[in-house]
Amino acid sequence: MHGCREVNEPWSFGPEVEEILTAWIKLRYRLKPYILEQLVETSRSGLPLVRPLWVDHQDDAGCLDIRDQYRFGDSYMVAPVAEMGARRRNVYLPRGHRWYDAWTGKSHDGGECIEAEAPLGWIPVYLCDTDSEDRRLDPVLCC
Repeated sequence: MHGCREVNEPWSFGPEVEEILTAWIKLRYRLKPYILEQLVETSRSGLPLVRPLWVDHQDDAGCLDIRDQYRFGDSYMVAPVAEMGARRRNVYLPRGHRWYDAWTGKSHDGGECIEAEAPLGWIPVYLCDTDSEDRRLDPVLCC
């Protein structure tokens, strides 16, 4: 979307896309305190805000070759859908933890690969077992 058109406002793509983009913009503002908190930690530790899985899960060889999932700060693991038209994708959950779907709260054991639903406008995001309920994402976005 970036740079491909002269008009790039959320409403210029039609009502369906406008609704999705508006929801993500609202989520960005809701996550702002978390992002700022994580950036302070980045300035202290040097650990990047967005980082490959193996940085946080060095004892899990399953994370070494994963290039399409990443940690977003200490709380979130993100598994973007990069294939056009895809509405699900495989997600590896690093071992040694229990993982929770950040949208639904459904839990999964680590060390396994799951098939995640990814309807239009919904990115699979997971929380590690050490994170609290207040990090859950708004399920209105996922529908």
